[in-house]
Parts: sequence; C-alpha cells; structure tokens
Amino acid sequence: MKKGILKKAIIITVIINVIIFLAVGAKITFEKSKEAIVKQIGQNFQIPKFPGAGGGFGIYNERKPTCADSSDYHGQLIYARPADSADRFLEVSPKLKKWLSEANGILNTEAERFKVTADLKMVCLGGEVKAENVVLPKARNFYDLSADTNQAVITDLMKLGYSDKKTKYIVWFDGDGNASGCGGSVCISQASKKGPDDKLSEDNIFNIGPDFALLFKIEDSKVSQFGTNADMLIPIAMLHEYAHTMGALQQSAPHSTKKEKPGVHCTDTQPIGQGGTDIMCKSDAKGEVFGNECPGMYPFRFDCNNDDYFNPKPEPGSYLATHWNLGSSLNRFIQFSE
Repeated sequence: MKKGILKKAIIITVIINVIIFLAVGAKITFEKSKEAIVKQIGQNFQIPKFPGAGGGFGIYNERKPTCADSSDYHGQLIYARPADSADRFLEVSPKLKKWLSEANGILNTEAERFKVTADLKMVCLGGEVKAENVVLPKARNFYDLSADTNQAVITDLMKLGYSDKKTKYIVWFDGDGNASGCGGSVCISQASKKGPDDKLSEDNIFNIGPDFALLFKIEDSKVSQFGTNADMLIPIAMLHEYAHTMGALQQSAPHSTKKEKPGVHCTDTQPIGQGGTDIMCKSDAKGEVFGNECPGMYPFRFDCNNDDYFNPKPEPGSYLATHWNLGSSLNRFIQFSE
C-alpha cells in the first residue's frame, strides 16, 4: 500500500517538475522575444505580460483570412525581389501567410466585441491564401539607390500587371531599400497617397484599388532567419499598413494626429512602441500628445474605443455612423458576418 502511495507521489512530483520546466522555458523565450523587439525598433517596445505557463501566448488569436472570388474585391499577398537577388520564396512565403493570419486575428478579435466576425478577403489557391512570387525587372542597386524606393517598387509591379482596381496588394520586398522611416531590420511603408475622403459611401476613394502596403526587409544579417522579433512585429505592421490602404484613418476622426499638419494616425492611446494598444496610433509630428485610453498593452486594438476608424455597430449619430468606417458593410475588402 505504502509502495503504491510512494509511486503516485513520485509521478506527481515528476509532472509538477515538467510543468515548472516548461513554464520557465516559455517565459525565458518570451523575455528573449521582448529583448529582440526592443533592440530592433530602438525604443521601449512594451509587449504583453507573460500570460502563463506552457508558452501559449496567443496574443494575435490567429485566424485565416477568407478566400474571395476572383471577381470580388480582395487583397493579394506578394513576395517581390530584385532581379539579381536570391529567391527565398519557399522560405518566406509560409511566414508571410502566418503573419497575415495573425493580422487577421487582430481584426477579428476587435469585431467580436460587437458579436460580429470580420475577415480580410484574399486571393486563395486550393483553399489557402496565395502568395505570388514576383521577380522585379531591375537589379537590387536600382531600388536601393532610388530616391523613392516605395514608388520604384510599385511602378515596376504595376508594369508587371499588378494594377487591378479590385485589388489591394500586401508586398514583402526582399531587398535593402532606402525608404524613409527605415531604421531597423524591418521597414514598413504604406504607399497609397489617396484622400482624404471621409464620406460613408461605397464609392469612397479608399474602397477601390490598386493600392500597395509595403514591407521592406533590410539588413539581411539581422533578419535572415526571421526570428521572433520579426514574428511578433510584422503582423502588426501588416495590418497597420493595409488599414491605411482601406482608409484608416481620416483627418476628420476625433483622435487623428493634427499637430503641425493633419495626419493619418490616432492619438487616444500611446503608440505600441511606448506601451499602447491601438495599432494605428503613431506620431506624425514632434511633440504629439497622446492619451492613455485602452491601457493594458494587450490585446492589440483595431481602434481603441472604436470611435476613429473601425466600428461594426456604431451608435446612431456618432462619427463612424456618419463618416468612412472600415467596420461598415460598405467596405469591400473585409467580409463581415453575424
């Protein structure tokens, strides 16, 4: 009898030790990820507190986008490289699809606050998001030395036929590039120069393509393995830039950046790099003043308080009930359902 009790005690002790080992290991991995992000973007990027044992962070609630019919409005994922750069499509494309699913998870988590589901509409192949492998016509130095790398990449993509008015393109440019704002190992740049247009109408200028959300991979030695720093930052960057192409956010929005010059970001919460939660909050000028709404650093928000650019069920008479709203069923690039 005593042997049986001893045996059970030993088994329980082993199980407890294994759980502790996994929890500690997961926390160490999480802390390393945090350090990598801080180093990468050069500021105090505060990410969610460690949520528990086992390493199941789940901070993006990953969810696959919906597959759109070719005749419908949709997004298109592109891996693009200069003509003389190595082809890493097979290595990178699975990562791009995962990051996109995580970005879609942020969107849908916000919609679920209103008991609605929301998914980005994307081109698919065999039921999975399709990524195009595109070789640009010019050598790497052309894009690196261009006065406007953004426009150089876009111009050549359009010459190759990526100019459909029903499509918005999410582009990972696998080359260095000197796009403005590149200061770390990943540069993000949205290149749609439309608007402003805040009318709540299906013919809003942001409700049609072609548009391009660009992400530049630079400093190859830093991100050649696509470590956890990229894994945690890029889903936010993807959704941020893609949201710009859909019209987030308008200068007339209650919390738009308005210091010195009208901007297209929000100020009701701190930028994510400073502990905020809204993926669209960012400074457009020196001395920008930010609020402290939606505190907690987690989950990431697709419109803190849902009053600037995304609300599936806005209150009658509110700003988003009468102005362009990415959460409106008029938005051709997001699929909504109750």
